[in-house]
Amino acid sequence: MVLDLTGEVYRRFAALPEYHLNDVGDVVRHIHAIQKIVSARVAYRTNPERFPVSRRPQ
Repeated sequence: MVLDLTGEVYRRFAALPEYHLNDVGDVVRHIHAIQKIVSARVAYRTNPERFPVSRRPQ
């Protein structure tokens, strides 16, 4: 679900008028960073013995 939203963000941003040559590249870089974080959460959840996570106390 969240990964689908990152694709939507890219498509909507790419449809905007271009103001700077690096804008789309910057958005792509940051979307990839978001996708990496979301994918890591899946790995943590499905393989907790391989990817131990320290959680913040609640």
